[in-house]
Amino acid sequence: MAIKKFLKIGLLFALIITLVIPATSMAKQPGKSPEIVVEKIAGGFGVSAVLKNIGTEDAIGVSWKIELNGGHVLIGKAKTGSIDIRAGTSVTVKSMVFGFGLRYGYTPTITVTADTASRDATGKLLLFFLLKVA
Repeated sequence: MAIKKFLKIGLLFALIITLVIPATSMAKQPGKSPEIVVEKIAGGFGVSAVLKNIGTEDAIGVSWKIELNGGHVLIGKAKTGSIDIRAGTSVTVKSMVFGFGLRYGYTPTITVTADTASRDATGKLLLFFLLKVA
């Protein structure tokens, strides 16, 4: 009788350990996660943005978007994509644009979003070139 009771308790204990330990070992470690920032928006031939993962884990499948509003943007108003960014590294995403927007009130606003991060800038658009991005 005592052996059966001992086996039941041991089996119950083993079952609890089997269910609890994997759940705690798979839990995310505190402070370890990817964190994306939009580091820089630049002009030139089209528009580019530097996305950086300042977190401690790799970011997989980060959705990003470059969007131009205002001005007379004929081609390249928005571009989206998905990219992987290793922990502590940066990547550059680019978009080709075409249009006009030199005068105040007609200059495009550039919005770059990646994951939950976002950054805005303005610039002057002349054909394929984005100038004075700030």
